[in-house]
Amino acid sequence: MNRDHRETAARGGLAALLACALVAASVAPAHAAPSALPDAAVSAHDGATSTAEAAVSAVDAATTPPTAGTLGDAATVDLPSTSREPLTITAEDAPTLSIRLPAGDGAVAGSTEHPGVRVYDNGDGSTTVPVVAGSTVRIHTVLRDRTAPEEYPYAVSIGTGSSLSLTDDGGAVVLDPAGQPHYRFAPPWAVDATGAAVPTSYSVSGTTLLQHVDLSSAGIVFPVVADPQPVLWPGGTGVRFDRAETRAIADSGDASSAAATLCGLIGSAPGAVACGLGAALVLRTKIQPFKDAASNGRCSQINIPYGTGPALWFTYEVDC
Repeated sequence: MNRDHRETAARGGLAALLACALVAASVAPAHAAPSALPDAAVSAHDGATSTAEAAVSAVDAATTPPTAGTLGDAATVDLPSTSREPLTITAEDAPTLSIRLPAGDGAVAGSTEHPGVRVYDNGDGSTTVPVVAGSTVRIHTVLRDRTAPEEYPYAVSIGTGSSLSLTDDGGAVVLDPAGQPHYRFAPPWAVDATGAAVPTSYSVSGTTLLQHVDLSSAGIVFPVVADPQPVLWPGGTGVRFDRAETRAIADSGDASSAAATLCGLIGSAPGAVACGLGAALVLRTKIQPFKDAASNGRCSQINIPYGTGPALWFTYEVDC
């Protein structure tokens, strides 16, 4: 099947799924739970420096969001011996993902008192603590006090020509040169020592994911723990919109008007009303990447992981 035929089939499938969105049950998010460090991780750091002990204790005590996904049962995660080297993830049927840690130029040695946990003192009031547990990795950064930076860069690559885009839920997706997704970063989070949420967000600069943590509130109780979490992109189907289509959707105004434009573009005449209502439901929260893509002269894409409702679909901008 050539690309045009695949695209036609995908657009027809999207129209049907948008109609079904009216009755599809959304997956409710799970409640936050304590961070799952490997058993006895804290006690294993008896010989560590006080900075490492404090960082691991903060991570262990943090109330974190539920795991957003996994890297697959066959995945391996290599934690670097110093922060000058990247953390690497090798997953089945996916290219190797490399992630440079925030203090990459500082070549900070990693403390290795427990398997699956490594501690890098960034020397700036923050400490990075990647934790591997089963088929997941969470790259915790602990902000000890107000002297810590409010921005943390993670340079990301899956090889030459790879790219990085923000998703509508505040997370990010890692794309190959053809624009196909392979990994994503769950929406960012940060909490203080009381478990209270601290404002945080991602931005993208080239292929670097920047986590911003707002420490301006006087009520923050330190330490603060923030956590990018990379997971394997779930299988699914995707529909891409070219520059003109992206601009048309972005310029449509409210979600209802944008939905009518989208359904017209994907040719949903047999179920136009249902498609329009379903698309309006989806675009109410997922239209921003269309607007960003239009502003940047790029294309846009909707990806639908298999077996999910609209709450777990993703929209993001891509190169044309």
